[in-house]
Amino acid sequence: MRVPIILIFFIAVSSGELDFYSKVRNFSTQLLYYTQLDTPADVDADFFISPYTVWYFLMIMVSETVGDTREQITRALSLDGRSDYMIEFRNLTRIIKSRTIFGNYLYYDVNLKVRPDGVNRLRDLGFFTERLNFKKPTFKEPIVPNIEDFVNSSIIMSNAIHFTASWKHSLKSNYSVIENGFFEAMYHVRAHFPSADFDFLKASVTELPYSNDKYSMLIIRPHSGYNVSQVYVKLKDVSLKDIVAKLEKDALEHGLVEVDVMLPSISANSHVIFNKPLENLGLLEIFNGNSANFYNLVEDDIYISEITQGVELTFTEEQTIVSATIPSKSGGQLDKWKKIVPLKKPFISFIMEKSTGTILFGGVHSNSLAVHSWYT
Repeated sequence: MRVPIILIFFIAVSSGELDFYSKVRNFSTQLLYYTQLDTPADVDADFFISPYTVWYFLMIMVSETVGDTREQITRALSLDGRSDYMIEFRNLTRIIKSRTIFGNYLYYDVNLKVRPDGVNRLRDLGFFTERLNFKKPTFKEPIVPNIEDFVNSSIIMSNAIHFTASWKHSLKSNYSVIENGFFEAMYHVRAHFPSADFDFLKASVTELPYSNDKYSMLIIRPHSGYNVSQVYVKLKDVSLKDIVAKLEKDALEHGLVEVDVMLPSISANSHVIFNKPLENLGLLEIFNGNSANFYNLVEDDIYISEITQGVELTFTEEQTIVSATIPSKSGGQLDKWKKIVPLKKPFISFIMEKSTGTILFGGVHSNSLAVHSWYT
């Protein structure tokens, strides 16, 4: 009998032509595209995810899987059968961990037959590991998942990432009337930024730097007459590296552009289930209870029942704060919100680690998750 493993996470060039960091970005933009595509049309389209952490866990799973399961993962990650990817993986992990609070956890049931070498590989990569009685779990360390997550599983891999960065140019509060006496709470800054119009995207792109120059936020605003879904379709087939390169080239040749940046006052959370987006990326075996093959990690038959992520996002006048928590804290109410109204100008955003171009976070801001409003 196969038992589920729960993975809970706190996404026009051929893959063979991409360097390692470009492959990470390529996976991230594809995951963001399919996540947006999977959002039902009759609900709010807002979401904010950490594609890097999904990529991270799939990279871990390459060494723990065999057969078709491993083949699908390596294909989705564009590893091309390379044997030296772990060197580059460790280098990127070192950079990201030096600039964020990042933790990994492995809990496995006392009755599960794990392979010691598999557990040791995860410990070597910085995982906290603990064998527990999943029927009555007690913990030596603060537990990351909810107690309820242990009920129907035999092994849990979880992850937590926390990011805080101050804006290079502080924002100022600004309010505008939406309708029926409600105000849209916004932050505003006018300064010189790398910015350019991209006709093939049907959008403009502005790079908003953080104070330490190690991170930046790309703000992508659709042209008039286009929506974020239409822009995302085009982003799927465009190299983000080329977009950033054009911003840098234009800044060098023509100087920075004076831009008015308006960001919503956000205090919001996002809950995403990644099963369908990852299936669209070709990852079918990991969710298959009859054929998933994790035999480098465990002797028993296991599969992934669900991959979820919960993200809490805050924009303030001084900084951006993002936490991807485990498990996803879905269903919570934001006490500050008394009235939720759509943004007049929806946008897409990516938070990037600049030296590698890694997308730590990204998503869409358009409807209820993106606005904090109240009565006057």
